[in-house]
Amino acid sequence: MNSPVSNQDEIIVPSMKRSKGRPRKSKRSAQGGNRSSGIFGVPAVRNGLLAIVVIVVGYILLGKISPYRDLQFSQVGVYVIALAGLSLLVGQSGQITLGQGAVMMVGAYTTALVNKHLNLAFPLEILLSAIVAGLFGILVGIVAARLRGPYLAGVTLSIALALPELASKFSSIFGGDAGLIVSPPNTPAFLGATYTQQRFMVSIVLVVTVLVIFGLANLYSSRQGRKLRAVRDDEVSAELNGIPLAGTQITAFMIASVCAGIAGSLQAMVAQNAGPESFTVALSISLLAAIVIGGVGTLGGAVWGGLALVFIPQFATDYSQRLNLSQGVVANLALAIYGLLLIAVILVFPGGVQGGLLRLAKYISIRFRSRGSSEIAGGLGK
Repeated sequence: MNSPVSNQDEIIVPSMKRSKGRPRKSKRSAQGGNRSSGIFGVPAVRNGLLAIVVIVVGYILLGKISPYRDLQFSQVGVYVIALAGLSLLVGQSGQITLGQGAVMMVGAYTTALVNKHLNLAFPLEILLSAIVAGLFGILVGIVAARLRGPYLAGVTLSIALALPELASKFSSIFGGDAGLIVSPPNTPAFLGATYTQQRFMVSIVLVVTVLVIFGLANLYSSRQGRKLRAVRDDEVSAELNGIPLAGTQITAFMIASVCAGIAGSLQAMVAQNAGPESFTVALSISLLAAIVIGGVGTLGGAVWGGLALVFIPQFATDYSQRLNLSQGVVANLALAIYGLLLIAVILVFPGGVQGGLLRLAKYISIRFRSRGSSEIAGGLGK
């Protein structure tokens, strides 16, 4: 039986026979010699440098966009964080959830309660929200480790339905349907009077989003990431190779929940409110549809999904107003576009937008290489 992790962590057993000639290098050493040398050959370093570049470029672009777009791009970042965790859970771990929006709600209300009663600095509010959501994810993961398929989807769906109702019922704690008011972070004085609070908020979202993507990118290429994929591909083989199934699945739920908690915390700060109406079951279903459209199991797919969740409704609203369509059409046009995109992705690009772009890039690369080889061969034949 083939090990699902044997191609990643190969163990070389030395021979007991004495070599007559020059000692041979181990297979791992030989492979290591082909890798790029220096610190730039380390994935974590490359990802870190890329993260710094993205943050710098993002700050430059923030100065170019209109303040009207600040709220939209803040919302994109919030969704990207939630979708990145969902992509890991569904694509890398092979588990399904319809409750990612509910876990975002846990993070949002944690931030709101801490903001109301403790008034801590916003990094601590985000950190506490991530911890509480992670603990909640562990509890869900313990139950999820015993379930599969539609049963798991049903349990997470029930959580997505129940949490908003609990927030509405216990209004003395959670503020009822109106929710809790969240004071946004104060803009530092050194940024100047022209640097608005919304611009500062989108800057915070940008940095946190890049840090989350950086952490998940390193996780994907780590041993823990290979364990997740091993359990996803073949649970029996993974267990025979000593990988704890339940522990690995619970870890996946915890990581996805931490991402959702961070996203919910930022959502509360951006909206300056944490209310049950912002975290209905429709949000969880939209997140799942968005990650399928963007590309399950990829971080790029989370970015495309976040853009789709924010700008498709905006496009639908603008287009409906130009055509003077009724309010009923305006309310459902975005859902219709989501549905058409979902069908198109499933039929044409099973890997989502990210997978389609990678296939296109591979096709173009092959065409250029084949054309270059033909030109070289033609030149040698003359």
